[in-house]
Amino acid sequence: MVLSLFGVFVTGVLSYSHAAEKEVPCAANATVNCAAVVNSPAGSFYGIPVAYLGLICYLLLFGLAWFRVKATGKNWVRAANASLILTGIGFGFHLFLQVVSLNVLQQLCYWCLTSAVNMLIAFIVHGMLAQSGEPTDEKGSKIDVTVAAAAAILAVGAFGITTTMMQKEAKFYKDFKTELTNDQILPIPAKMKGNKDAKIVIIEFADMLCPTCRSTSPKFEALYKKHSGKIRIGFRQFPLFNLPGHEMALTAAMIAEFAAEKERFWEFVNRAYDEGNGERVKTEAGLLEIARESGLSLDELRPLLEEAKSPTGESRLLDKVNADFHLSSEDLKIKGTPTFLLIVNNGEPRALSFEELEHAFDEPEIKELLK
Repeated sequence: MVLSLFGVFVTGVLSYSHAAEKEVPCAANATVNCAAVVNSPAGSFYGIPVAYLGLICYLLLFGLAWFRVKATGKNWVRAANASLILTGIGFGFHLFLQVVSLNVLQQLCYWCLTSAVNMLIAFIVHGMLAQSGEPTDEKGSKIDVTVAAAAAILAVGAFGITTTMMQKEAKFYKDFKTELTNDQILPIPAKMKGNKDAKIVIIEFADMLCPTCRSTSPKFEALYKKHSGKIRIGFRQFPLFNLPGHEMALTAAMIAEFAAEKERFWEFVNRAYDEGNGERVKTEAGLLEIARESGLSLDELRPLLEEAKSPTGESRLLDKVNADFHLSSEDLKIKGTPTFLLIVNNGEPRALSFEELEHAFDEPEIKELLK
């Protein structure tokens, strides 16, 4: 019962993430990216989110466990065997999803992994139950009911706390306000692309080492190409270089600023975000190679990167990155990456997640401007 209720909590949070379109809490790094896994094609089975299927599976397990507490004789044995079969199927499916996540997506979701381990333990426990046979001690049934009630209270409480955290994170986007003018928010022309007269402008605040930014990038580029000529997009640096897996974020941002000086900003950023460069961006040598492939002179670039490492820390590239970083964290109070500011008809900017940005394109005003 305890294992099934723990599973209900984990898959319940993932199901809430799908239903409410809010990201699950995740200490994302270069390997772990819960959002990328949950929102990937592997996160659905014939159009049904696998989180929903997992939740149904755990609820069935709980129902069988509750029935087993009350059952005797052959009914107990049937319930035990049904639980064993269900957990076996569930673990097999979880194992398949983990293989897909690591081999195909090359990303890991801690929530999904936790559910897989929980299902494995449940499979082992139910195998032992099926082998041991029906218990004869009635006192044990009373204990099971007490434990189940306590576990249910903990699961409901944990679910409530977690979803509240998710709602609080999303509240930033809803309540976003700024006294800055749109001209102050827009980056320099070299870090923007699209029709200069477009009525729809989107500024992305991102970190090129951020797993969610990397998984979102091709979708954002596809959105831009779909509405080519109707929207204009820009990029502001928000390198979270203090986070594990983001060690090269500052270097990547400085190279991007150098690329902007040479009018090759988008060539570098698009190459850095390319799925095939996921490992190369983790080292300075890899980033320099991407810079060379983007048409940048390494003879010019290397001394500028060395300037930033000097004791004085004087570097024009670092200054440009710091200006973006200050705007993001201090002036706009942006909490994480990627964040998108949507400006329609030069009105007040709205802060959105990428999922919210996609939905915004269904709004009547925006649909009219896209005609």
